[in-house]
Amino acid sequence: RCAGQCAMPLNISHGITYTSGGTTQAEIDQLKAWDEEFNLQLLFAANNGDHLINHRVRLLRKNKEVLSISPAGPYVYARLTPGEYTMEVLHEAGMKPVKTQVKVPAKNRLRKTVILK
Repeated sequence: RCAGQCAMPLNISHGITYTSGGTTQAEIDQLKAWDEEFNLQLLFAANNGDHLINHRVRLLRKNKEVLSISPAGPYVYARLTPGEYTMEVLHEAGMKPVKTQVKVPAKNRLRKTVILK
């Protein structure tokens, strides 16, 4: 929650609250304020460490899509039911697609940097 207007909107899809952004200092400050509220926190970056935007992120659970965000990045925060998910990431700049498993813990949160090549 934020006092006044949020720098980034909260979205809901399939019952999952999420946000994506982090390209301005105001957005980064907002993400820090929301740190405790999201149990999946992703950062998308290139090999050289540059943060990446304009990609599509899909989360699947038991082969069923539960979240799709496009355009996404460089940060994606989501509030998910704890468990195992398959994450697929496609970047429009022709980088190699990423498909990986993520395990969202019942307590605390998963912070993950996803490197796109």
